[in-house]
Amino acid sequence: MDERKWVDRFQNDIDPLRAQEQQPEPEEAPEEYRQMLEVASRLSRADYSQDSRIYASARAKLKDQAEHRLGRRAGRFSLRHSLPTAVRYAGMGICLLGFILGMGWVIERFVPGVIPGKQPSQQVTSGPAIILEQYMGDPKPIIIDIGGQQQTAAIGSYCWAKERNGTQTTQVCADSFSYPTPADPLVISSPVSARLLSPIPATPERLTMILSRVDEQTDLADRKGTTLYWKFKPGELVYLPLQPEPHFELALETGLYNLIIQASWKELGNVDYGFLVRVDRSLPTGTPIYATTAPMPTAPPVYPTEAPTEEAKATSSPAEPEGFYATQQAARQTQIAARATASPFPTALPANLQPGSPASGVTKRGPLSLEVRLAKDEFVAGEGGLAEVTLHNDGPEPLFIDGDGAHPAWATLLDHAGHSPTPWPFSWTRTMSGMPYLLKLEPGQTLTETVQFQIPPAEQKPDSSYDFWVETRFSRPDPLQPEGADNVWLRLECGPIQLKVTPPGDSNQLSVSWTAGRSGWNLTVSGQDGRAPVGPVWGEVGATSGGATTCCGPLRLNENGAYAGSWSEGLFMGDAEMLTGGWIAAQGYVTQLFSQTIAGKEVAGIPLRDMSQPGLPQKSFPSLEQAQANTAISIHLLTRLPDGASASGVVVEWSGTDQMNISQDFQMPGGKWLELTQIVNNQADQYGLWGQARYDMEAQAVSIDGLEGYFVQHAGWLRLDWKAHGMGFELSAPAQSMSLADMIQLAAGLK
Repeated sequence: MDERKWVDRFQNDIDPLRAQEQQPEPEEAPEEYRQMLEVASRLSRADYSQDSRIYASARAKLKDQAEHRLGRRAGRFSLRHSLPTAVRYAGMGICLLGFILGMGWVIERFVPGVIPGKQPSQQVTSGPAIILEQYMGDPKPIIIDIGGQQQTAAIGSYCWAKERNGTQTTQVCADSFSYPTPADPLVISSPVSARLLSPIPATPERLTMILSRVDEQTDLADRKGTTLYWKFKPGELVYLPLQPEPHFELALETGLYNLIIQASWKELGNVDYGFLVRVDRSLPTGTPIYATTAPMPTAPPVYPTEAPTEEAKATSSPAEPEGFYATQQAARQTQIAARATASPFPTALPANLQPGSPASGVTKRGPLSLEVRLAKDEFVAGEGGLAEVTLHNDGPEPLFIDGDGAHPAWATLLDHAGHSPTPWPFSWTRTMSGMPYLLKLEPGQTLTETVQFQIPPAEQKPDSSYDFWVETRFSRPDPLQPEGADNVWLRLECGPIQLKVTPPGDSNQLSVSWTAGRSGWNLTVSGQDGRAPVGPVWGEVGATSGGATTCCGPLRLNENGAYAGSWSEGLFMGDAEMLTGGWIAAQGYVTQLFSQTIAGKEVAGIPLRDMSQPGLPQKSFPSLEQAQANTAISIHLLTRLPDGASASGVVVEWSGTDQMNISQDFQMPGGKWLELTQIVNNQADQYGLWGQARYDMEAQAVSIDGLEGYFVQHAGWLRLDWKAHGMGFELSAPAQSMSLADMIQLAAGLK
């Protein structure tokens, strides 16, 4: 029987199997053919549950694979037809044998070895393949377990998969302007071992914890039922093991703490979880400490089931045992310090910049290189831009890249005074908390992504040029846990690429048509000539209701400039007032905002957002005297100034009900600027009153007439922070205009 007849026979024999009919008897057939039909028979009899993700494809591919092994592709010429018959059948035998062995592996892995109607048991490992739809909808809370005590998290900001339609997944986002936690804290000793219990049995992509010591008198924003809402404040960022139920150690001083867990799962989304613990170091440290190194234990810990005896109770002077955590941390810090001393990381090389169209820049720090490419360096006011960023590790060990929550690097625009423009346009996602970006960049690996930036619109009276910077930060592997970062973060920045800005004309304006309802939306965009913009188009759409429900995401247009979409089913089906809209950007055009309000009931205490995005309230004065006459706060001044510097005005800005920033500008020779910012806060604490330098990753501690100060050079500017007279101060100057000693001398002359 020739190849074609064997294929025809296989088609006839397999059809009854697929229809669950009686299996044919392959009389006078080769053994290989009999075994192949047996494979088909077992596949047809297997009772697949709907959780099996390959059953359809396995059955659908069976016939195609068999035909391929038998040597036929309809209508395609094959070299085998020109070979001698013996050679062809020998080749067929080899192919059939390989097919059978391969299918045997498939059967062993995937075909249930049970009688029809029975389901094989499923075991969940540390990183199983999960059915995503089971976890879509609303994010479920996680639980923290500390010594047998458990607390269920309060859910804060999130962007979570609502539903899936084919290959498209719709996310719903909700943003919280504070950190929610349970009202009743867990009372724990220290140090202790903790673990997280997750409702999702898969390994998260990212998992971090922010530890913040809080005070109910100054840090509590609101209380609703069994939930407390805390003001945002700086804290310690800790990277947790990437495991479904990670174990970690807590070594804290006595006090009240927020534990904010930020978790992200691939294709599902990210969630902020809030816990509240009260640490009392006078309590007995009876919680077991896990004396292990990475990887952390994956099996659940065994907690004591019997109460301690009377002799085991704490005495009036409890002795704090030397836990493994303290020993491990001391060893870790010692190794990190020894490595930094023995092989300090080099400073960054000067950036090699190329202006024009295209414009580019490249720099390097140690093994990490950063390259930036722009299509051009001339823009109109209000135009958006895209920059292609490439990171490459040419060193012998991995590096950990830490970005802005969504990308491995971020872009910054600075004006002549070193200020970033007021954020514009309105963004649904900007105020939402994002997951810290953490990526392991292996030796020899290259990463390329596109970052967005925005030229200020004409209404903001932008400068005629801006300095464009792109930066990232990175660290080396932890000496004890090399799968994680050592948290000694280093900056790498590329710039400045000077971007020239000109006023826009009519030809730079987009025409946008936006219509939206409670179920979906339609958008069309064109230039003034009625045609769709040429080149990349990007943007954002979203909606929110008075019920504080928000849905948003990136916008990607078709080539014809038209697009339509739907909100998650049932998300906005109520009768609350609803705001829809977004923005769209295209190369050579002013970024265009669009919005539509859908009438409905107003929800008390939850106003709709203001998409006009006004900046912080501020007032400018031409002189220090006029500013002082209109300000109740005593404005301090510099008694020493650089040669040739002259005062240029004062700006008073209110960044909240409690904080005021008073900035004095001084123009120096050569068009350079010096600025003194005075930070006033009615609720000052150890975290407040500092400027940008204090919390910079590479800040240098300095002394200003015995006062604590911090200095950093960042994005072409020198910044010096210190506190005096119960207020905070920051002095800023271009990097090439003066030295650190000059800045300290100026700061010492404050009165």
